[in-house]
Formats: sequence, C-alpha cells, structure tokens
Amino acid sequence: MEGGTRPSMTHPAQIHGSEIRLRDGLGFSFLVFIVLRVAVSVVSVVAVGTVKPPAYTSDPEVRLTRGWHNAIDATDRWDARRFERIAEDGYDPSDASAAFFPGYPLTIRALTSTQLIGTFDAALIVSNVAFLCALTVLFALTSAEFSTDAARRTLILFASFPVSFFFLSPYSESLFLLTSLLAFWWARRANWGRAGVAGFLAAGTRAVGILIVPALLAEALTAEREHRGRAIAAALLPALAPLTYAFYWFVRTGDALRPFHAQDSWFRTLSVPIVSVANAVWLGITGVSDPHGIYWTIDLILTAAVLVPLVLRWRIIPRPYLVYVVACVLVILSYPLPARPLLSAPRFLIVLFPAFWALADLATGRRLVIVTAAFSVGFIIMTAIFVNWGFLF
Repeated sequence: MEGGTRPSMTHPAQIHGSEIRLRDGLGFSFLVFIVLRVAVSVVSVVAVGTVKPPAYTSDPEVRLTRGWHNAIDATDRWDARRFERIAEDGYDPSDASAAFFPGYPLTIRALTSTQLIGTFDAALIVSNVAFLCALTVLFALTSAEFSTDAARRTLILFASFPVSFFFLSPYSESLFLLTSLLAFWWARRANWGRAGVAGFLAAGTRAVGILIVPALLAEALTAEREHRGRAIAAALLPALAPLTYAFYWFVRTGDALRPFHAQDSWFRTLSVPIVSVANAVWLGITGVSDPHGIYWTIDLILTAAVLVPLVLRWRIIPRPYLVYVVACVLVILSYPLPARPLLSAPRFLIVLFPAFWALADLATGRRLVIVTAAFSVGFIIMTAIFVNWGFLF
C-alpha cells in the first residue's frame, strides 16, 4: 500500500486470507443505518416547534407543526426543496438552479415517473437507500484497505458525525458518496469500466466530482503496461459529465459556464485556502457571543473535526485517496462566502470518506467512546437546529 506507517490501522494482508466482498459488512452497515435513521426521526419529532435556533426569525411562509409526521418530513429544508423543484419542473435559466448538478434530480425523477410516489418521497428514498449502500461499500473498502476493526470504527464515526443527518435528507450527499466510493472500489480492483462509469455518475451529481479524475489517474498510472491505456481512458471518463452538463446549458442559454456563474447567487468569491482558514478562525472565535456569529463557530468546530485528524494522519491514506481528499479540501476552502467562510463546509466535507480513516486511526479504545459521545451530542443539537430552519446549509 502507498502511504507511510500505520500506527493503528492494520494492513489488510495481516487480517484477511481471502478477498473482501461488498456484502461482507451489510449487517453492520444496516445496524448503523437503522440507528441513525431512528435518531434523526426521534430528534425531529421532539425538536420541531420546540427548539428555537440561534438568530431565528419567524417566516410567514414557513410553518412548523408538531407531530409524528416530522419523523419523515422534518428534513425537507433549504436546498432539499430546490432539488425537488428541479426534479419536478426542470431547470429554470432565470434562477440559480444551474448550480445544482443533475444526477440527484434525475434519479428522483426516474422514481416519480412510475407515478407511484411523489417527489419528496422519491427524494427521501433515493437518499436513504443510497446511504445504506454507501455504508456497505465503505465498510468493504475500509476492510480491504485496512481492517474490519477499522471499518467498524469508520462507520461509527461517520454516522455519528454532527451533520450526518444530511445523508438521510433530500440532499445529493448520499448519492454522491455512493458513486464516489464505487469508483474507488472498482478502480482498486482494476475493474476500470465500472470505475469510470461510477466516476461519471459522481461527477454528474456534484461539481466537486470532477476531482475524482486525478485520483483515478493516480491509480491508473500504477496499472500494468498492457492495461494502462484502458485504465487512463476510464479515469478520464468522469470529466465527460460536467462537460455534458455544460453543453446542455450552452445549447439552452448560450452560456456553457452557467452552472458556475449561478454560484454568484451565493456571493462566493475566489480566495487562497489559508486566507479562508484564517478568516474562519477569527470569525469563529469572535462569533461565540453573537446570535448570528455562533454559526461561524459551529462551522469552524465541525470543519476542524474533519481536517485536524487528516493533517495528523494523512500518511496512512493510500495515494489515490489522498489526491482526492486534498484536492477537494483545497477547492472547498478556495471558494468561500466572505461573510461566513466555512458556510456549508461541514456538509461538503462529510462525503470525503478518507478523512474519516484518519479520524478512525486516532479514535481507538476509550477515545472512540469519547469522540462518538461528543459527536452524538453535536448530532442532536445540529439536527434540532436544522429541522427548525436554523442556518445550517
């Protein structure tokens, strides 16, 4: 394996005598999924209408009603409704909908085309089923790269992370996570055709999916010479997804960069990552005592929970994954909202599964219990804020 020494994450050859299969971790993954699903539902039923988020101002167009229905529909917040609107009505050139890549809305629409379920139900099914499948692939991939013990720790930390509720909400995170995991799973097994297709789907679901290309190329360049050309071609296949999406907008509006120009609606600007971090740290410290600024503090704490372990344990991560996670982190930090530099950063970061390998390497024994407990408390608080329309995006 590429990378440096593994203090806690054991080399798979020392653990397994046979090839890891995708279904091997299904039971544990299903248990983790059920616990998280129940947790989201219980917190939603209890919290909706009873918790007032920081800096909350009532909106006459938003009605919060208490009841058991919140076990299912309380996560239909913020961008979830944008995805549902795109799935129902398609893209509108007059708004910022182009910023939302088509993979997730198209999958929702495929389900609603059966006319058996509505848009919200379809979105929820896609996200929940995709997350269960993603947990299963993550367990298998982690077992193959490290060990089954590491896989269990990774899933526990992954599911208990404070903003993991996004995976069970009508957002694109689960679908993107699943397709990106499958791209790596198949690439590491030299199944390049499937890896390329999975990467294409990931790049068609989220803009950052294009960064799977350099990661797959890093793996393809290690292929045997007679297979290297095919491997490189498959590694480049995901690049066709954003190109196809850009071509759609060029044909429709004459602006191939419409998906990126639409980001201007969120007032994000190009910045140097270290400057974004410095601004975020300053705002996070000063925001503790401010009703609005507390969100800066939340962003900072959750982002640090992902990035600090990555900085400390990056050497254990095999090279293709490291290329992927570093490239994604740099892009996320390079395009901040000046008034809130880490806006949505925790949500963007939770799909970067190699970072949780670093965290799992640090969180062993009692530390795993402590970290999981701290994450769980944060999960309850963040979920309660989100389902009450708090400013978590």
